[in-house]
Amino acid sequence: MRIRAIELILTTLVVSISMPHAIAQDAQLDRARSFLSIRSHAWMTRDNHRRAGECVSCHTTFPFMLTSIVGGVSDPKTTQVRAGIRAHIEKRVSAWGAPKEGTRPWYGGDRAEGSSDTESVLNAVALAYSDLAAGGPPSAASRRALEIMFKRQNPDGTWSPLNYGMQPWESAESRYWITAMAAVGMASVPGGLDEFPARHGRDQVRKALKRDLTPASNLHDRMMAIWADAKIGDVLSPAERVRSIEAIFAVQDSDGGFSLDRLTSWKKAPDLDQKKTSREGKSDAYSTGLVVYAMLEAGVSKKDARLQKAIAWLRSQQRADGSWPSDPMGSRQPFNLNIVRDAGSAYAMLALNAAGEWTQRPADRAINSRQEKSAVENVQPPKVTNPKADSGD
Repeated sequence: MRIRAIELILTTLVVSISMPHAIAQDAQLDRARSFLSIRSHAWMTRDNHRRAGECVSCHTTFPFMLTSIVGGVSDPKTTQVRAGIRAHIEKRVSAWGAPKEGTRPWYGGDRAEGSSDTESVLNAVALAYSDLAAGGPPSAASRRALEIMFKRQNPDGTWSPLNYGMQPWESAESRYWITAMAAVGMASVPGGLDEFPARHGRDQVRKALKRDLTPASNLHDRMMAIWADAKIGDVLSPAERVRSIEAIFAVQDSDGGFSLDRLTSWKKAPDLDQKKTSREGKSDAYSTGLVVYAMLEAGVSKKDARLQKAIAWLRSQQRADGSWPSDPMGSRQPFNLNIVRDAGSAYAMLALNAAGEWTQRPADRAINSRQEKSAVENVQPPKVTNPKADSGD
């Protein structure tokens, strides 16, 4: 059965897929893809979580799916992991609201509303980027995901965040982030939005993003406003856009990068071992990658000297394992000590790709699309053993 076959991801990724390499792959890009596919596979098949494999995380698998648009031909492992995650999202979307195991919110209790709202946005954005990378029209799953996302939209135009007290994505202050990501997703659907509910939802999110950006808003929210404005328009006035861009560049580090503690009022989880993991005040890949990618999306010239310094920082900071340094967000699980590194590595990829730092060909998109469709047929359920109860990520 196809539904059974695509339930999740192969725990051992041995796939016979023809992988033409018409161009020499950039070694930096190959290492980055390898790192993110390993981390995403580990997240979706980990055995230390009561909801193992269900949460398409804000910090690991979701940003990995955003990198679907990065140029170059993907390696077999990346293709298989991405196909498995897409299959998992499609399964969740198709069964949304069904009263059975596997379709309930990722997290329950007082987090259920934020869990469902967040999932609805992440699902829609991930599928939109996947469709965009394939170069085709929106899939039936993408349309269904958008429908769910708009149904989950609050009357005030926002979506409720998943709250684990961890900024910038999983806290009470993350409402602006998740709402701006919804704007990015709806604007990334190939062919645009035509249906009335979608147009109405877009108008509502515009109003919410304009209303909720105040003089007290942190720079991370302002960065998201710049990105959303580039996508759906009319979020910022021309003067507000210039002020926000200049305010963000004003906190650029001397090494060319940006740091999360300067963009937000971000605090580490209280159970994080500060002595082992503290990186306060140092440039990190998530902040730098987000700034570069969103600024380029917003039309800031790549020739801008400040962007050039940030791009150079990203180019120079990749580690041997393919990752980029980022401030750890931290929580109880060892896997989570470096989850910002996952997001940082993904946004570094998006930024360098947007800056044209990697070899890209139009044909690569078609190759990746064919390979991903083929990979879905080979996806097998994971072997998850000894799941343990845990209330957080």
